Amino acid sequence: MKQRIALIGPGRLGQAVGALLQQAGYPITAIVGRDLQRTREAAQFIGAALMATTDLNRCSRADLILCCVGDDQLAPLGDALVDVLADHPQPTVIHFSGRHRAAILRPEDSRATHWQVMSIHPLQTFASGVQGLESLPGSYCAIESEDDLFPLGAKLSLELGCQPFRLRSEDKERYHAAACMASNFVTTLFHQASTLMAETLEDPAMAATVLAPIFQTAATNTLSLGPHQALTGPIVRGDIDTIRGHLNQLSEHNPERLPFYLELAEQTRQLAQESKRLAPERAEQLKELLDTFSSRP
Repeated sequence: MKQRIALIGPGRLGQAVGALLQQAGYPITAIVGRDLQRTREAAQFIGAALMATTDLNRCSRADLILCCVGDDQLAPLGDALVDVLADHPQPTVIHFSGRHRAAILRPEDSRATHWQVMSIHPLQTFASGVQGLESLPGSYCAIESEDDLFPLGAKLSLELGCQPFRLRSEDKERYHAAACMASNFVTTLFHQASTLMAETLEDPAMAATVLAPIFQTAATNTLSLGPHQALTGPIVRGDIDTIRGHLNQLSEHNPERLPFYLELAEQTRQLAQESKRLAPERAEQLKELLDTFSSRP
């Protein structure tokens, strides 16, 4: 029989993880949240409607305690679990944060020295429980744990439909920064582009719609060809006059967006130069142009 699970934090991530593990045959003994009504709704989605509770003590019967709470709540949660798990022979406490090390869950309390702690981070974005349930299978999971716990982490990841890989504790924050660049910053980039586009259209509401195909194609090309070959546009072509026109227009009409454009343009210039598709002399001229606008008051 598979290990019994208690889930703490039935938000978007918790719902997706809980539902997939429940479907894989893991008995769920408790789904713990702060708001009982929302927790009941989440438990219904997961497929364990009778397990909804606000009582942390219900976790004492589980073999695996899954902590799907916010980063700032992990250390306090570990402290709160000391009394709950006082009589547990060897609990395994797992969090799903990309930033924190697994050790954040082990309190400085003699009653917690025998706990097994592990971090499993699904490398995916969760806009809703439904979306997470659909997108999690086929993704990757970073596992940070002691060597003897890695097989369990790998097994749980595979049950989620994910491919597991090892991650060193000391690399967690840089790993998480990379994940945020690939996920959060892409969303910010699209928002910046669509907001600027809206100002140029007769119907501003069409901005996201008209940008969607080129955005999707650029992402697909980047993933299939790699950044160096997928890069297109005036920077990799060395069209300095085009970039100057962008900068002049942004300076005049959208000065608040100019620093954002300048930083991305410089990073793109470097990428174009690395690809050897941008001649060195053109790369230097572009740098001079960008520096000129960057230094303006």
